[in-house]
Amino acid sequence: MARSTRCGFTLIELLVVIAIIAILIGLLLPAVQKVREAAARTQCQNNIKQLNLGVHNFAGTYDGAIVPICTNGGKWSNVVGTAHFLLLPYLEQNNLYNLANGNASTIAKNVIRTFICPSDPTLPDNLQNGTNRPGYASTDYMGNALVMQYGSCKINTIQSGTSNTVLWVERYKDCNESGNPNGSASGQGPYIQPAWAMHYSFVWYGWWDTPAFAVWEFNPQVPPGIPGGPYALQISDNGVGFQIAPRDGFCDYKIQQTGHTGAMQVGLLDGSVRGVAGGISVTTWTAVCNPNLSIPPGSDW
Repeated sequence: MARSTRCGFTLIELLVVIAIIAILIGLLLPAVQKVREAAARTQCQNNIKQLNLGVHNFAGTYDGAIVPICTNGGKWSNVVGTAHFLLLPYLEQNNLYNLANGNASTIAKNVIRTFICPSDPTLPDNLQNGTNRPGYASTDYMGNALVMQYGSCKINTIQSGTSNTVLWVERYKDCNESGNPNGSASGQGPYIQPAWAMHYSFVWYGWWDTPAFAVWEFNPQVPPGIPGGPYALQISDNGVGFQIAPRDGFCDYKIQQTGHTGAMQVGLLDGSVRGVAGGISVTTWTAVCNPNLSIPPGSDW
């Protein structure tokens, strides 16, 4: 009597194979995600490094002056733009800078990859889309208005030390509190959408959406950091210096955010880039963001 030859798998065998594959995928997925985040963090650090180099090259051209957060007369009386705009020639974007003919608004819808952090989950097309927004290209990197001021500050005049002075921080391209019932932006959707070319004169509602941090509303005629100036110093909010990967709709528009896990990537005035842990105290964070205090940071720096 001839024996029958089995030519396939039984249902139980197939289920076992599928289960093994599912387990392997489950084991590999976190590793893949870690690799992706590491690559994104490296790219973000490189972007900030380029901005740092641009600031120092700018200072070398203009007698040590730190690039202004926004132009405001003086030597820039014929230019309307932001620090990002003035740094374009130092970021291999000289042709784009010349095309603007001194006004950043003419090229404001050009997305520049150096200004984008791949870990930011908001606005995937990197363009503003909120109410009363002109659709300018976004940026994830905010300049410290208390350091950049209006070009009146020089690198060698920072008393707190260049290695203890934050120059650039991350911020979400779209920060809103639509999911927070206690938020002032509750139910309004997009609230802050910073754009790299957004000069304060382009914004009818003040300095919001400008690529600046440390102050969020002040008289444009008074440089940030000048004692007695009518501006609102905003380095922290509710006991927090910045947010680590906040959920959509729970972004605090008064402070900064990072899409990275565990740490905010910052550029320092000495040209270096470092990750700052989310657990840093507000006192230390304020010390490294406000050079006017001239106090050393705490041990958590």
